[in-house]
Amino acid sequence: MRIAMVGLAVLLVLAPGCSRTAPPRQAEAVAPDVSAVSVPPDRRIGAVFLGNQSLHTCTGSVLDSRDGNLIMTAAHCIADGIDTYFVPGFADDADSEQFWHLDAVYLDPRWISDQDPIADYAIARVSRAGDASVESAAGGGFVLGPAPHPGAAITVTG
Repeated sequence: MRIAMVGLAVLLVLAPGCSRTAPPRQAEAVAPDVSAVSVPPDRRIGAVFLGNQSLHTCTGSVLDSRDGNLIMTAAHCIADGIDTYFVPGFADDADSEQFWHLDAVYLDPRWISDQDPIADYAIARVSRAGDASVESAAGGGFVLGPAPHPGAAITVTG
């Protein structure tokens, strides 16, 4: 009986707190001039195909690198043990000569350990028989650099 009374007292104390609504969240800042526009295709941006050459799952970008053989995509677009391919400048269709095989994938340890969304990126080394580099096939690669300062105007292409 004593346990039941203590339980009832705890419920009476906690119940009013449970019915309160959470305080309003601060509104997130929105860029003053956000717009979406069509842009000409960029061959440095392409499609990632997982498992075969017909299932387009994600996009990727060619990176400027010493050997010209690196791309960047999201880590969640890569599956261990499944052949994956990249096609720079992918539009509607690609023939087998346009596919670059992902030979090695480099993941952030935070993604490997617990799939931390902040670390949802992968750098992959690609190759294709007969070609020097994906960077030369795409006409160049993106340069990785520091994050822009807060409030800077940026362009996102995908």
